[in-house]
Amino acid sequence: MDSKQRADLRQRLRRLGVRKGTAHLRTPPASRPRAAVPLASAIGGEEVITPRGAFHLREVTFPLDHYHGRYPLGHLLDAPT
Repeated sequence: MDSKQRADLRQRLRRLGVRKGTAHLRTPPASRPRAAVPLASAIGGEEVITPRGAFHLREVTFPLDHYHGRYPLGHLLDAPT
């Protein structure tokens, strides 16, 4: 890229509002911390503790005619293992 092309590119970027560096950025206003909400009360489920650590378990059951994408879940029963 020659110097004329670079200058043209810089000019186009300036017109788009692109700036070099971060000096022009404003500091976002401080947000108030939100009260912590237990995960189980937010989405259901429960915390399970194992020897390898804790995880959150939430079971959801869908009928076989429920579509995930283009196919009903029941099609998985016919899929080769």
